[in-house]
Amino acid sequence: MGAPLACRRQRHTRAMGSRAGVDVFRMVRAAPGWLARVESITAGVERRLIETTDPQGGSRGDLAPFGAEFSYRMLADASPLPAWTMLAGGDVTYLNERWDTYTGLPRGEGLGQGWMKVVHPDDIARFRALRGSLEASTPVEVEARFRRHDGTWRWHLCRITPLAIDEHGRGVWLGTALDIDDRVHAEEALRDALERLRLSDERSRLAEEAAHFGTWEWDMGERVQWSESMERIYGFAPGTYPGTFEAFLDRIHPDDRAPTVARIQAAVESGDDLDFEHRVVLPDGGVRWLNGRGRVIRVDGKPVRMVGIGIDMTERREAEDALRASHERERLLAEISGHLVSSLEPQVLLAQIARDCVPAIADICSIGLFDASEHTRRFETAGVTPEEAPYIARTHLRRWWTDPSRFRTIGQAMLAGDPFVAREVDDEWVRACAPDDEQAAVARATRAVSLLCLPLVARGESIGMVTFAQTRSGRHFSDRDVAFAREIISRASIAVDNARLFGELQETADRLRQANAAKDEFLGLMSHELKTPITVILGNAHVLARAGENVDPETRRAALQDIRDESERLNRIIEDLLVLARLERGNELEIEPVDVRKLTERVVAAAQRDHPGRTIEVRCEGAVSLVEGSEVYIEQVLRNLIGNALKYSPRDKPVEVECREDADSVTVAVLDRGVGLTEEELGQLFTPFYRSPRVRGQAQGVGIGLAVCKRLLDALGGTLEACPRAGGGSEFRFSLPALRDDEL
Repeated sequence: MGAPLACRRQRHTRAMGSRAGVDVFRMVRAAPGWLARVESITAGVERRLIETTDPQGGSRGDLAPFGAEFSYRMLADASPLPAWTMLAGGDVTYLNERWDTYTGLPRGEGLGQGWMKVVHPDDIARFRALRGSLEASTPVEVEARFRRHDGTWRWHLCRITPLAIDEHGRGVWLGTALDIDDRVHAEEALRDALERLRLSDERSRLAEEAAHFGTWEWDMGERVQWSESMERIYGFAPGTYPGTFEAFLDRIHPDDRAPTVARIQAAVESGDDLDFEHRVVLPDGGVRWLNGRGRVIRVDGKPVRMVGIGIDMTERREAEDALRASHERERLLAEISGHLVSSLEPQVLLAQIARDCVPAIADICSIGLFDASEHTRRFETAGVTPEEAPYIARTHLRRWWTDPSRFRTIGQAMLAGDPFVAREVDDEWVRACAPDDEQAAVARATRAVSLLCLPLVARGESIGMVTFAQTRSGRHFSDRDVAFAREIISRASIAVDNARLFGELQETADRLRQANAAKDEFLGLMSHELKTPITVILGNAHVLARAGENVDPETRRAALQDIRDESERLNRIIEDLLVLARLERGNELEIEPVDVRKLTERVVAAAQRDHPGRTIEVRCEGAVSLVEGSEVYIEQVLRNLIGNALKYSPRDKPVEVECREDADSVTVAVLDRGVGLTEEELGQLFTPFYRSPRVRGQAQGVGIGLAVCKRLLDALGGTLEACPRAGGGSEFRFSLPALRDDEL
């Protein structure tokens, strides 16, 4: 086996600013002058570079919530290839699960220098020769053999890329191994075949050099004689070739006829041997590649005839084309795989995939995410010309039928996780599968000739679809194209799922931080709110206990009133907390018919007794129906709303309470002439523990009363709204569904 190229180096030529299409993590604390490079782990062409130089010598930014080491491992684990992180000296610090599965080494045995156990002894020197490049922070590639878990040695293309600087100031590298064993063997076989053909050319001249060849002779006029093999090569049954030069030209590909005639004429005039390749169009429309070779026979210096052979080169050309296509697919797959681990943002990943697939796989690539309707929210479209854009925007493939039977739509196929391909999109197919005439007209305007739709799956659920369309190129999707596209989208689905999981982890971490902050704030508030009334109660109790009968009546009355007021305040706080806890646990409320009008009048009367110096006006318009609810909790809502109005409005201004029936609901409104409400406050009023900075010094409170009211009314099927009043002040109103007579 010929040894593949041992090592190729490639320098980056394009730097990216922060968040310019790739935002892996802000995970590097870099010393001045260092470069933290995050590049595609398998890309062979385009590399990404993120420069994080800090001229002040300070930190580039806080680490991601889970730390740099977690970030490196996330990059390695996101790779579909065997991947590892290592230091410049060659010590491996982390191996992903794919490495363990592929090599069969026990978990952790490959760390340090242990990974060398699976490197072919003849190739170890290639890795040791890389240390200079690693110390220079230069990305490198090396081809070497690794032992697979079944004991076989297979060639791999290893890409080792500088990743970051860890907390100890050491360079961290990311390495991946792409299995290229089949390609290496294919290249070797091709080299051997070409060498054999070259040797055959030299030894056997014309006749001995060919396989799949035919012979011919031309009399320099109209007569051409072919062997049976030659007739078969050109698509004639033996003995049916007319034997004319015109019949020969008829089978030549239209684009090759003029060059063929010109080469033959040049050989006749110069006497040089004829050697050229051309295409033959067969009766069934197939195309065959031939190598034509001939020699002019002269008599007395004049050309009298030409003899030669025609070698069928189709298989060789197809092999060469297949090899080139294989190399291109490997390159593209490596590039896309690199992009898939270059970011943990699903939007960035999907946009990059669409761009990568054009024009390598299709002329147009569109990625859409499903919504609740029959349409797909188009997320990214690549390869569309300005002329095509209006028609592509109006195309809704999710509604199209998969076949003329109209049994299932493309959208249903995608939701089921099934691919769909229409290799030949013609007018007949459009008429049979378009959901309506408008979509049929749009499809004809796009001039698509072949279509491929693949589901985008995350955690077993189809979340969208990727559409590939061939238009301008006239290409049609082959089985190989479909398999390659499915491989790309399969890897993309894994990357998107990983990105979504990471996003969920970050959201969970944020929620935990917010919950901890809320808990700390709650404990601080509760400590203050509970301590104040308890202090007042204890103080007055001590005064009354020490003075005994010597306390004058006025002092005794004031002390007892203080004790009562603060006890009620404590009771309200505890009631609100208990209600909030019950609602958070999902406890069901006891529902019964409630007379809101009578309840409102009773609560207002109690509030008036407790605040004899204030004016509370109550207005109930006409008859008011009963509502279905809980009298205890509706009373708690009324007490909270009226208490807030009294607390935050001037003492010389009345608090107004209105009760009325509107259509199918009963509404109670509490109005005051306090400081009113701002737009910012309206958005947070019903958030637990929220208190507006404008009124914190005006009255004491925990900030849970309105939140409790909102939760209670939601549980009762009602609504709670707030708005500023014209002329100043606020209006809080709640509504509950009214009970009809047939519901009582």
